[in-house]
Amino acid sequence: MLPVGVNQRVVTVFGRPKIFEPGLNFKNPLSTPYYFDMRLQKITTKVPVKTKDGVEHVMDLEVQYRIDEENLMKIYENSNGNWATFAKRQVPLLIEDASTITMARNLTSQNISDDTLLRVQDFLHEAIAGRFKIYGLVVEEVKVNNVRPVDAP
Repeated sequence: MLPVGVNQRVVTVFGRPKIFEPGLNFKNPLSTPYYFDMRLQKITTKVPVKTKDGVEHVMDLEVQYRIDEENLMKIYENSNGNWATFAKRQVPLLIEDASTITMARNLTSQNISDDTLLRVQDFLHEAIAGRFKIYGLVVEEVKVNNVRPVDAP
């Protein structure tokens, strides 16, 4: 029995995937289940970025995301059924890629203010959401907690 709203299960029988809905389902002994956590996920990371003027900074970033239920089969295919490993490897790379490009285009070492960071945060949300959407993930929130030069503590 699958709890509603927490896990979703894709089951393969002879390599053909099928989504099982929450509730009571009959188990085929030849099937292989793959579980996906449908709750809101949060990743906090430090991303090395360069500003427009070439100064290296570290950005403390928090991203909240979830699996889009409508794209569960897409996520199954992208992760080969191993969602936990996929999330650990791919999600930070997607965040770093989007952050590096956004920071290089929008920030100089001279204009790091609260207003500028809010604007950059909006750009980041858009960039990260675009990359996550390809994999069937939905970004709920992006928060820039701090941007500091590499040599600062």
